[in-house]
Amino acid sequence: MHLSGQSIYEKMNDEKRRYQRYSVDKEVLYVASRSSTKIAVVKNISIAGLAFEYLPVAADETDWTTVDVFANTPSPFFLSSLKCKIIYDLPTLVEKRTFSGSPSRLCGLRYLKPTNEQNQKLEFLFNSGIIDLEPEQR
Repeated sequence: MHLSGQSIYEKMNDEKRRYQRYSVDKEVLYVASRSSTKIAVVKNISIAGLAFEYLPVAADETDWTTVDVFANTPSPFFLSSLKCKIIYDLPTLVEKRTFSGSPSRLCGLRYLKPTNEQNQKLEFLFNSGIIDLEPEQR
């Protein structure tokens, strides 16, 4: 029984997240694996990591430990060769769908020792307004 009104998932996220996450409003921010041609839509991002949704392909073991992050906006944004650790990679439901359709997955990455240049680009992304970022509720 949860008297606080929070689900176990919400409580888990509250306990583990150290940095404010921001929802990406539209499909304008993407992550690409450096080991394949796989590209995914970023769902939320923080100064320490990001989460994205992707459609897995059978027999494809995409390596998400080195990624590029880019924005499809009038002002170009490209962050190259960001080293990451996979924190979770879970099956997910797209809103108002069931598991009977194409399975999608939600993957969370934590950045591993970004370079000074990569940190500057991340700060630019958060401060420039090139994409709409909405703070997520904690």
